[in-house]
Amino acid sequence: GTPKTFEKYRQGSIFIDPELIRRIDVDKGPHNITQGNGGFGGSVRIETKDPDDLLLPDQNIGMFLKYGHHTNDRQNRYSGAVYGKLLDGQADGLFYFNRRESDDLRRPDGTKFGYSQSDQDSFLIKTNIYLTEAQTLTLSASRSESDGWTPWAAKRDELAKPSQAEVDKYGFDAAMKRKLVYRDQKDDTFSVKWNIQPVDSDLINLTLTYGYSKTKQNDSRPETASSYFSGSMGNQSWVDYRNHQIEIKNESTVMQGALEHKVLVGTRWHRNDRDVLMFTRDKAKNPNYNYGYYAPPYMPEGTQTTTSFYLQDSMSYRNLTITPGVRYDIVKNQGKGSRAITYQDPDPYYGHDYSDVTYSGATPHLGLLWKMNQNFRFFGDLTYTWRAPLIDEQYEVQGRVSSLTGTSRHLDKETVRAARIGAIVDFESVIQQEDQLQLRTTLFDTRGKDEIFRRRGVYCESQKVDGHNGNCPPSIGNYRNLPGYHIQGLEIEAFYNSPNVFGRLAYSTMKGKRDQSPRDPWFGQKTWIAEIQPDALHAT
Repeated sequence: GTPKTFEKYRQGSIFIDPELIRRIDVDKGPHNITQGNGGFGGSVRIETKDPDDLLLPDQNIGMFLKYGHHTNDRQNRYSGAVYGKLLDGQADGLFYFNRRESDDLRRPDGTKFGYSQSDQDSFLIKTNIYLTEAQTLTLSASRSESDGWTPWAAKRDELAKPSQAEVDKYGFDAAMKRKLVYRDQKDDTFSVKWNIQPVDSDLINLTLTYGYSKTKQNDSRPETASSYFSGSMGNQSWVDYRNHQIEIKNESTVMQGALEHKVLVGTRWHRNDRDVLMFTRDKAKNPNYNYGYYAPPYMPEGTQTTTSFYLQDSMSYRNLTITPGVRYDIVKNQGKGSRAITYQDPDPYYGHDYSDVTYSGATPHLGLLWKMNQNFRFFGDLTYTWRAPLIDEQYEVQGRVSSLTGTSRHLDKETVRAARIGAIVDFESVIQQEDQLQLRTTLFDTRGKDEIFRRRGVYCESQKVDGHNGNCPPSIGNYRNLPGYHIQGLEIEAFYNSPNVFGRLAYSTMKGKRDQSPRDPWFGQKTWIAEIQPDALHAT
């Protein structure tokens, strides 16, 4: 019930210790009506463990200690938990701790992957209070902490080695650290969930959830590092991402003759705040750059607030289930003016406009599930949805001397029409008693329009004609809407599970093209999408 967002460019993401996880649900594509603005690729929901997951039958209190070792990076892992429930069963609780310490990873050829070591602590506190037979209150808090020397960009390969002159001047260790940052990251998550489900009513299964999350990342470069890092978050940076979310939803079951309705109705309010500050030493004496303390123009501060409403009815008749649904989102982007005068020019010619922009629209969805018999199921989904620009995309600017100076308040919503069809086949007692075999295949087709993309290359159509951007409109934004794209794919999966053996075999293939070039929307022919994943075959 708590959203996690992390949009810092090439800086990794949030790590959640697997020891804490009870269940992961992956919804592929934008077909989950409860997930709104932005979830084109899908959504991942993670549920942490409860005390009941650890307690043995008829046990009221327990604990465990665990030690693990990885040979590749010489990682030591220490974890432990204390958990229990009251004798009358009115409440339970769990406290969990995990620590990981490791050296650098080794590649298959035996060489080390420099500065890939980790040092991390994770905590989880969780309690369920059973207020009545029908009501449950769940409180949860978790924290993850990590720090250490690391490359500024998480996406990298072998680090550039310091020159001999740098080694002679600083020593090898200090010369290497001049190319690194010391990263201190803290990630907190809190949630409160109240559920009421009367045993004598099929109409009420009401859940009210409040979630809060905060991710702080502080990067520091050594004093001996260069002063010219304004393009990569400066000599020191502070980034905070905060999420508040309130959601209320109800699930009802209604019989209408032989037709069963499962009705889901809900509303959600989500606020995402981004606070960004860097210090770049080369601007320390320049008042136009607030003496070196300002948010990077490519990573502006701001707030995105989303208010959502959704309604879905799963109608089942014998072996057929049809699920129509609709969601409506209102998204408000609020920019936060830069501390640097250079990026806060009041002249409209430069387009440094951080004022609010609001987007709204509906997401209709139709799902189909047919159980041909106890072994064969066929499914299909069709969804039309959209997303609003991120704060980065809407409010990135450049200085007055640049050719792309303005924010991108002109952006339209990016839309997508997604379809998928597939089949699931289940068998039991295939090789031995109590085993299960599942085969699953999915075909999907996604058509996107008005893709939000950084403006580079050919800035405007007149530049395409006369060869230079001097005739492009003033205050032109850093982002624009591209015509569209088309992505298609196939997945084939096989799962085997038994009391003593389990396995998985999965194959996926995708292809995708844009209608035009991302650098030149008037290119006149389709271009491959570079980010499409390669064909993959996985066996476990």
